[in-house]
Amino acid sequence: VRHGAAMALREIFKHHGFGAGRVSGATAGANAARNQRFLEDMSVRLACVFVLDRFSDFVGDQAVGPVRETCAQALGAVSRSLAPAGVGRLQAALLQACARGADRGLWQVRHAALSGLRYVAAVRRDLAGLLAGGTVDAALDGLRAGDDDVRAVAAATLAPLADALAACAPARIAGVVDAVWAALDAGDDLAASAAGAVDVLARLVARPAVRAALADTDWAARAPRLLRLLRHALASVRRAAVEALHTFAEMGAGAWADGACLQCVFQNLVLETQRDVLDASAALWRVLVAEFRVRADAALLPVADMFTLAATPIGQPLPRALLLDARAGGHDVDAAMVRQDLGLVARDTVVRCRVRAGVALGLLAAALPAAMGPVLVRALGSGWALQTQLAGVVAEEWALASADNPASADDSASANGPAADELRGRVRDALMDALARTDAFDDMRAALPLVRAECQRLCDALAESSTSAEPLTLPEPFTLAAAQQLAATEFDSALPSRVLKALNERRLCVQAAIATYEQQHQQLLAAARAACAAAVVASGTLPPKLNAVLRALMAAVRGEESELLQLRAADAVARLAALCYCVESPRRAPADKMVSNVAALACADAPVFAASAEEGILPDAETSAADKVAVRGAEAALAAMARQFGAQLLDAVPRLWAAVADPLTAVYGGELASDEIGDDVLAAADARLAADAALAQSAVDALRVLAAMATPALDASLHARLARAMRWAGAAAGSRFAAVR
Repeated sequence: VRHGAAMALREIFKHHGFGAGRVSGATAGANAARNQRFLEDMSVRLACVFVLDRFSDFVGDQAVGPVRETCAQALGAVSRSLAPAGVGRLQAALLQACARGADRGLWQVRHAALSGLRYVAAVRRDLAGLLAGGTVDAALDGLRAGDDDVRAVAAATLAPLADALAACAPARIAGVVDAVWAALDAGDDLAASAAGAVDVLARLVARPAVRAALADTDWAARAPRLLRLLRHALASVRRAAVEALHTFAEMGAGAWADGACLQCVFQNLVLETQRDVLDASAALWRVLVAEFRVRADAALLPVADMFTLAATPIGQPLPRALLLDARAGGHDVDAAMVRQDLGLVARDTVVRCRVRAGVALGLLAAALPAAMGPVLVRALGSGWALQTQLAGVVAEEWALASADNPASADDSASANGPAADELRGRVRDALMDALARTDAFDDMRAALPLVRAECQRLCDALAESSTSAEPLTLPEPFTLAAAQQLAATEFDSALPSRVLKALNERRLCVQAAIATYEQQHQQLLAAARAACAAAVVASGTLPPKLNAVLRALMAAVRGEESELLQLRAADAVARLAALCYCVESPRRAPADKMVSNVAALACADAPVFAASAEEGILPDAETSAADKVAVRGAEAALAAMARQFGAQLLDAVPRLWAAVADPLTAVYGGELASDEIGDDVLAAADARLAADAALAQSAVDALRVLAAMATPALDASLHARLARAMRWAGAAAGSRFAAVR
């Protein structure tokens, strides 16, 4: 009941606080006085709840008093309409309650009073100068409290006062920052208050005045304290620590960013399961790499170990020897990720982390090519699929980073000279060799024993049914070819039907095991080839024959189950189209074929035309999972091309517009002049559709491509042209054929 009443009061005063206490017929001055008396009376009543209520609960990682918290929010809403003098008296009352709670050891009262100060300070930012003094002192006392929940709300109270603190004297600023650091040092590593303290620290140092006041701060001594929080058990603390380090690095205090620091951040990219923390870590990495590449000890960074960590086969435990022990308080938040327990961590999450790690290494390669190049060449020549795939991602990002910012990537002799050119050539040759690979990866070693086990059962069954003295044995070493040969064995038709049935069942098991093995191998091969093909495209220099590159990218667009990897392949398709359609050295034939294939994939879920189906609405066809993946990939490729070509999309990629316009022009006789479509036009169009089923199906597919082209990525200058094309869709809605409608 108390909680519900507080929620209602919060909403009432949020919207109607200015009218509280006013009566009709009174003068403006009298009503203003009544309003202030009413609001102050309500403030007193809400403050009484702070003192009397003791109910607490836990939400996430810290204690919350639902009634007191909601009353604090209501108090903030009341303070919105209070005069400055009333706000000052309210602050004095809350400060007194805070002091009494501290003196008597009543953490609930202290916690509630600080919450009230927090919401009042957040709402009345116009009075930050008035509120800053007493509120900041109370919050600093709270940071020194023994109770972690009090420290957490004290840190949150300081957050809205960051601007006011930045205007204080340098000594005051330094004192506040020192108090926040002391709270971090004094608290347990697992404490929930660490997130609030780090967040306040990041907010403060983002202000130029605070940076100036902290010019003499030894960040190299303090940054390791934040590095230890990167693998904190609480995601909020990890995110706050990353954002604080990002702020420190951007303010020019990045001298602390040594090799161990980069390894900690890279480890975040490999292990972090929360997407917002992962994004923040990637942003921090970009800043640190730009700072680190000019350091004298840059060559000492263990890039080979970092690559090996990221290239560990998915499902196999990460090598502990390559991990820095950044656990906070001895809590291993990354246990499931380190074990690669796919029952606890989704495979897509692991893939996302590995790709982010590959992107990070690509940025590092652009800064330190001499260190990363040989690692990529070895990985591309290895027998492991994930190493090949990750090397492709790194090479692609290296090329893109160098193209986007050549000044930063090529500012050293090692990145510019003949040795660097020779290294890039070796990497590109290794990428082309990897594209041509067909044999099984070493990753498949674990799957081959399963096939062998099924083959052994079939051999045992054959031995039991045969009168021959020589039992059938499997060759050593066992290969997939041996399994395929065994599965093709012809059984003696003279055997009893019961025995033949059992043997055929065993053969089906062998064939199923072989099919599973081949499917897994094809998935690994397709992912590795797509990554290598994307890297070749990103290099900007296409091989004389594009078949291998085209096949690899289109296979990923068509069938890659990982949405992230499919999106990367789609982006590579758009870049390949840009290279093929370029004016300097056009290669239109392969590009036209690729665009036509993308358009065809977009129609995988289009209805099948049937002249006999006219009445009603076609039932939703069962779209297979493979078709859904293909459509998703095609739409991603179309969106990527829209971003790549911008306003020139339909002129630069004529085959795309032809996939829409040619069939619909054949049916409707050109672009329609207006939205008003006559019955004669519809009748003539339906006659053409009825006479030519192939034309009708192509028109249905063209409408599906038109729908896929209507992507948010489409340049605004093309909207008018697309809107005119939509008249075809309006005409199709009047067709008598259900599939067209």
